Amino acid sequence: MDTGEMYRTEQPKFVTVRSYIDKNFSYAECSYYPPGYFWMCAKTISLLKMPLSYDRCVFVNIFYLVLGMLGMFLLGRRLTSSDWHGLGASLLLLGVPVYLHISRKFIGEFAVTTCVIFAMYFLISNCRWQDKGKSLLFGIVCGIGMLFKWSFIAYIIGPLLVSIRYSYCSRKRDSRRDWLWNIFFGFLGALIVCG
Repeated sequence: MDTGEMYRTEQPKFVTVRSYIDKNFSYAECSYYPPGYFWMCAKTISLLKMPLSYDRCVFVNIFYLVLGMLGMFLLGRRLTSSDWHGLGASLLLLGVPVYLHISRKFIGEFAVTTCVIFAMYFLISNCRWQDKGKSLLFGIVCGIGMLFKWSFIAYIIGPLLVSIRYSYCSRKRDSRRDWLWNIFFGFLGALIVCG
């Protein structure tokens, strides 16, 4: 953590984590941010029984790093049908400079990146919206992403609209009812998690 200065927006977020840990401490300045990232930081610190500090709040990013690498492995394997290419994609993720930079910061973008990776995996593996389970998992990941940062939707809306349009045009009229149900399950999963 000694490699750079704390961002101006990180300071009130750090105090927000304290308000999750200490119920007698109330702080409302960051209440307009979604609660997911702060809640995960507070739970990590509570589970590991560590005193609250800025460095320990950033510790939760290790969890998202592992999940991000797993998601890139699955995405790379899905796109190329090769375990080696999936492994290469997950290792390539570690070499992206901005990814490494935000991994050391107490900001929700690191968790959002992990959610975008998994959302893209479920979107690509269910490109014609044929599988209810993958549609629901896509919705759940989108709901979790929205709990980390409202801007999550900006990263996924383009591919989502392309996927819906592509799958609509490739279906026959009699099978569009199932298609609509699967899309509905995806959006329902996102709404339930966000709710």
